[in-house]
Amino acid sequence: MSKKPEKKIELFLASGSPTCDAVKSILKAVLEREGWAYPEVVLEKDVLKEPEAILDLIPVNLLDLPVLKMGRFLIRGKSLLDEEFLTMNIKSFLSQGGEDKGLCR
Repeated sequence: MSKKPEKKIELFLASGSPTCDAVKSILKAVLEREGWAYPEVVLEKDVLKEPEAILDLIPVNLLDLPVLKMGRFLIRGKSLLDEEFLTMNIKSFLSQGGEDKGLCR
């Protein structure tokens, strides 16, 4: 039985993008290993299906996808492909009930 978080992680992506697909796979593996179910934890925001989702990223000038948002912290770029880094930050975020205390970059 998977745990349910108090707050969700938001994943901004573009469906069909190889990088976005890779990040999604890594994220699923990390969550599964930690006992969390992907659909229970992650809120996907596909900008190709929901163009208005990109509006959440404009204020922080992050229009390159994918972007992972945990509370007020954002992770983007090569950091999203670093499974150890993701694991550390996700565990920190979810274990603290969704508080913004990770070491995101």
